Amino acid sequence: MPNFKKYRVLFSLILLFYIWFLFLKSSFIVNGNNKENIEKVIQSVDWYNKKDSIEIIKIIDSKNDRFVAFLYNNNPAYIHFTKNEFGNYEVTYKEFRSNESLSTFTVDVSLDRILVITNNLNQIAKLNLRVNGINQIEDEMKVGKPSALLLEIDHLPKSIDNSYEFQYQFFDENGKQIITKE
Repeated sequence: MPNFKKYRVLFSLILLFYIWFLFLKSSFIVNGNNKENIEKVIQSVDWYNKKDSIEIIKIIDSKNDRFVAFLYNNNPAYIHFTKNEFGNYEVTYKEFRSNESLSTFTVDVSLDRILVITNNLNQIAKLNLRVNGINQIEDEMKVGKPSALLLEIDHLPKSIDNSYEFQYQFFDENGKQIITKE
């Protein structure tokens, strides 16, 4: 007759190990749960080089999304994480722009969230966003300092052909329009 006590102990050990693995594995896995792990994730992307510099500007949580705005060699960049069923943030997208002091990133497929990231060379103090010719958002930015804004558009105005035209107007500290970008 088999010794059920040995099997019970073995089964208990396996069950204990499985529970430990599920709940404690997040501390061993690189994810977007904290600043240290976020930096490791950024350092693991294909365009990162060990000599490159990273400066995290802002971590923005919105529902199950986490957007991390950072400067990559003083160039605006961001990484998007989504919370999984265990509550850990996994990378879903990453992007950076070269030779820009201000960059705009459409961070949502529905086009209703735009991340604006600036570096210390930024001279733009205010932006105005129009969608299909209708004013949507007006916001201020820090001049000469890295910053990040998540613009959330409540209602995108529909066009006849269901397309969207985004127009950004940028102003300096004196209110003078500097650039219009479409």
